[in-house]
Amino acid sequence: MAAVVLLCSLDPESVWAGNSSVAVSSGTVVVPSASLSDQDRRPEGLAPGASGSPPSREESQELLNAIAEARAALNANPEDVPARFTLAYALQRRGLVADAIREYQGLILRQPTHVWAHNNLGTLLAQRGEYHEAIVQFGEVLKMEPLHATARFNSGLAFRKSGDLDWAMRQFELAVEADPKHVDAHVSLGNGWYDRGQMDRAIEHFRMAIAVDPNHGAAHRNLAVALLKKGGVADAVSEYRTAVRLLPNDGLLRYEFADALEAKGDHQEAARQLRLFLHLHPGTDEQRFLRKRAEAKLREFGSVPGE
Repeated sequence: MAAVVLLCSLDPESVWAGNSSVAVSSGTVVVPSASLSDQDRRPEGLAPGASGSPPSREESQELLNAIAEARAALNANPEDVPARFTLAYALQRRGLVADAIREYQGLILRQPTHVWAHNNLGTLLAQRGEYHEAIVQFGEVLKMEPLHATARFNSGLAFRKSGDLDWAMRQFELAVEADPKHVDAHVSLGNGWYDRGQMDRAIEHFRMAIAVDPNHGAAHRNLAVALLKKGGVADAVSEYRTAVRLLPNDGLLRYEFADALEAKGDHQEAARQLRLFLHLHPGTDEQRFLRKRAEAKLREFGSVPGE
């Protein structure tokens, strides 16, 4: 049977968004201000129609059919590598991580040079927090294909999650050397330079990402954060305006945008964005504090919260 082609990339949870990496202190409370978005970690290069989001009802049925067909093929011939890869991928998309890992491992025993089996196994291990083991799998890919940009990028994410930021940056640099149009690697480099306080280099990489993909919302958002950090309020507002157009349902982004608008002196538009934030943002403990702060700002602007 034909194998499903999967070019898969890590999709770990957000680290920076809503975190205190860019924050102002208010007494004993850390108030998240504009913070770098970690949406550079979205899956890249998945099979057509696939994504890191849960499968649609139609895709779920297709995956069930693929699993049944692959298992039938493997019952007839346990050495059928394409069938085992299809089974592993379909299980992965169904969220059956342990089963998918087992199938990728079985495939690698039969065909140790299967690049995408190593890559996808690394992805799943990283999603379980097994970063060292994931790095080993990405390393196997890179031994065979040193210019494999996706494995370089994935390796960088795993190194970053394991706390080795210097080596993560090196992997992202190698990823863009292998593929100068690797958008997410540019965003990751921008994030890294931002964390090191090198705003010009961060801005450079965010702009490189946008040059390749003008509709990359996280790149526009992170560029806005870096510009605001440098004092470029007008340019930051422009980037935030693009980001909210691309990510209209991101409540925290509306809150950040309001801060930039306030810095520019546009209290009317800032109030509008705060009302949208209140409408969109859910109510965890931290978010309840942000809601109270937004409501206080609206009263300060002479606007009624929720009007």
